[in-house]
Amino acid sequence: MPRPPCGPAPERPSPTEPLWLSLRSLTGTWSVAPATSVFVCENPTVLEAAADEPGPRCTALICTDGMSSNAALDLVSGLAAATAEIAVRADVDEAGFVVVDQLLSAAPGATTWRCDAKTYLGHLRMTATADQPSGLDALRGLYAAHHIPLHEEALLTSLLDDLSRLHR
Repeated sequence: MPRPPCGPAPERPSPTEPLWLSLRSLTGTWSVAPATSVFVCENPTVLEAAADEPGPRCTALICTDGMSSNAALDLVSGLAAATAEIAVRADVDEAGFVVVDQLLSAAPGATTWRCDAKTYLGHLRMTATADQPSGLDALRGLYAAHHIPLHEEALLTSLLDDLSRLHR
């Protein structure tokens, strides 16, 4: 997480306590190590759970807390420009698709994270066929056909496993 250029980062009770960043705190020059893995989620439940476990072993995680603010989009865009490897996700529903689209627009080289047809079909207890398209467009089509949302909380165990396993 970048530090504000005008002084030290705000005090936190512990190193794993989530840090809220404003657009103002992101002004100035900052950087990250090249190829740093950064995951982006929509729901603060994911962020709060990750702060507990995997805690310090958690891959960098940004939470948009719903629709992406300008601060979130600037942060993701800046990280992408600094060559971070960004993976994004949100709930599979109408609003979630808007969030993912905003994030992918801010970081065109980003990938999606468990925001795909295979994950969605698994939630519906259906199996993807070998020729099943798996990208975001396929997911949109499946959601349009089934109209069953998939909220991040339903994937929490898998998301936390990813954040722990993929720590770099």
